[in-house]
Amino acid sequence: MLKEYRKYITVSKNSNKSVKTEVSVAPSSAVTIEPQQTTIATKIWLVADSATRMTTEEVFDYVKKESWRCSGGLDKVEMEVGIGTDSQIIGRNFRFVSVICVYKKGQGGFYFYSPESLPRDKYSNVKNQKLRMFDEVAKSLDLGMKLQEATGVSPVIHIDASPSSTGEFTSGFSDQLRGYAQAMGFKALIKPESYVASGIADSHSKSKSQRKDRRKQKKLQASAR
Repeated sequence: MLKEYRKYITVSKNSNKSVKTEVSVAPSSAVTIEPQQTTIATKIWLVADSATRMTTEEVFDYVKKESWRCSGGLDKVEMEVGIGTDSQIIGRNFRFVSVICVYKKGQGGFYFYSPESLPRDKYSNVKNQKLRMFDEVAKSLDLGMKLQEATGVSPVIHIDASPSSTGEFTSGFSDQLRGYAQAMGFKALIKPESYVASGIADSHSKSKSQRKDRRKQKKLQASAR
């Protein structure tokens, strides 16, 4: 898993498609942003390359210690913390996965992820799919504010949305999503730079769906024999 993560880092760093225009646009009035009900303190986080489980407090402690090591302690390298969320439909629910990624420039990085399921009915039409994208960003912002308060580290918010020039579904409101995060005081990235959301969180949000599809395929193959 860590090798896969480093691949995303490389793609992000070497990309020639950086979107440099910064905007500060409020979310569309057609979309209602609901307060997030998840209690950050009760979240359980999974470590990237093992079965280890950690509490939010333990993850924040790790970030704080690594920040000290990089800023004036032992390592003295530039460190960046990225936070991103992605979601994928799994059965009757949408599986949301939030990721905290600690990246030391030139030395690779490490990440933690936490899944959460919400009812599928909440996002039943196209308008609500737009709401789902805002909910992804809202979850990242909620987590980012908690992390900043606990550690003094200001994370970069990674958003799984495409630039306005690409013609994708999220292109029509990606500037709104980015402006939403910037209005909260955070630096925000969209594709192709937003590897924490569009790469790491995306892979974990789809993992259960992919396993389910493989099981279905095996059953169909067995029944056809």
